[in-house]
Amino acid sequence: MKTLKLFTVLSLALIFVGISSLKTNGTNPIPVSQVIRYQVTIHAPTTDRPTCNLYLVEMVDQNGNTIAPPQVLNPSKNVYTFYELGTVKGVRIARIIIDKDVMHYSCPVEFMCAPDKQTGIFLAGETYPFNLYPTRDRLSD
Repeated sequence: MKTLKLFTVLSLALIFVGISSLKTNGTNPIPVSQVIRYQVTIHAPTTDRPTCNLYLVEMVDQNGNTIAPPQVLNPSKNVYTFYELGTVKGVRIARIIIDKDVMHYSCPVEFMCAPDKQTGIFLAGETYPFNLYPTRDRLSD
């Protein structure tokens, strides 16, 4: 009986040690030296931000494939950061789009912006700035 209790206690201890080691190894972040950082700055006063429809800030490649998940445009936020693993060669485009997954409204003013496109080799461990200068097109007065 004492042997059974000893083995039970030892087994439980080994299980807890194993779970603890998995937790610490599973939460290690990817080193910054292996990640490309794209920093998108929107140069518009908060008074010019959209109040109608839902807009997304996104980073895409030359084929329109998203590099990282799009982020919802927040009227009080100017800087959005996107991450990509490794060093890559190609085109990266920062842009603002209307969210196509939600219902759209006919708004008197649409939030428009020319995309910022950069071509080259994007190195891991580096930060690449993108700048968006929105304009508001009046659809009706």
